[in-house]
Amino acid sequence: MRLILENVDEKHYRLLKEMAKSLNFTLKSEEEEEREYSKDFRDKIDRGLKSDVEGNGVRIALDDLWK
Repeated sequence: MRLILENVDEKHYRLLKEMAKSLNFTLKSEEEEEREYSKDFRDKIDRGLKSDVEGNGVRIALDDLWK
């Protein structure tokens, strides 16, 4: 079963986290889910962003994209 809680106050989050731990539940936060991408994939994205910042990227006008 899955339970999703949104907009949890920080002090309540800590309490819920401790309760889940004491009941042997698995607890995931959004930050942890974002890290689920493989390291290789994240490295490729980082290299692409760095390359674009360095001016090595190629920009294509939206009108030219479908020609």
